[in-house]
Amino acid sequence: MKDKIRPFLLTLGIIFLDQITKIYISTRWPGDNVFIRDVFGNDFLWIIHVRNRAIAFSLGDALPMAVKTLLFVVVPLVVLAVLIWYYIRTNELTVLQRWSVAGIIGGGLGNLIDRIFRPQGVVDF
Repeated sequence: MKDKIRPFLLTLGIIFLDQITKIYISTRWPGDNVFIRDVFGNDFLWIIHVRNRAIAFSLGDALPMAVKTLLFVVVPLVVLAVLIWYYIRTNELTVLQRWSVAGIIGGGLGNLIDRIFRPQGVVDF
């Protein structure tokens, strides 16, 4: 059982780092479509802060709010619940697969937190 629980530390770590970096970006450079060039002063890192109200590449941005809520909150929530249920119930996953699934769950939950608690959209950068 310990082998099944330990990868969820990765899930928690991903959620924590995801939210901390999003809070940092959105408070340091508020607004949408903010282009931050030359973060370290040497052209090493450029950041573009965008609020995504849809899915990848802003697909579905023009959909009605009820449809967006269904597609971008309810469906991912159900998929994550099924994934977590499968993860807990199965003994067929290898250790690497368990850690990979835990990482995917962390990323999915991080985006769901944004979709539910940030009405301006998911913080992307």
